[in-house]
Amino acid sequence: MAAKKTPTKKATVKKPAGRKTLAEKKMSIEQKNISGAYVVIDFPIESELVCANHYALRIGSSNHGYAEVSLNNGEWLPTRKGTGYWWFDLFNLSTGQHTIIARLRDNAGSTIVKSTTRNFTVK
Repeated sequence: MAAKKTPTKKATVKKPAGRKTLAEKKMSIEQKNISGAYVVIDFPIESELVCANHYALRIGSSNHGYAEVSLNNGEWLPTRKGTGYWWFDLFNLSTGQHTIIARLRDNAGSTIVKSTTRNFTVK
């Protein structure tokens, strides 16, 4: 009579708190390359001359997250959603040349895609 085989237990490995598994890391990378994701600065147009008192930037994007903007390579700032676009209000800018860039982020805070840099002038 053949001896009965006892089932072997699979070893379980607990991941340390705060560390991502390989599958989670792959998912993060995939989220950054979402097909059809885009963000674009609609206004101001390239080299536009804008008023120093107030100007509302308009950002168009796919529905894959939320938009932020950076003025003159500064910190990333939140935008507001309204009528199908993202908006950012500029107040009392100094006269001269300025740049703006937008990015689309997922809910985990990862950047999905960035726009091209837009140049404009404040009069």
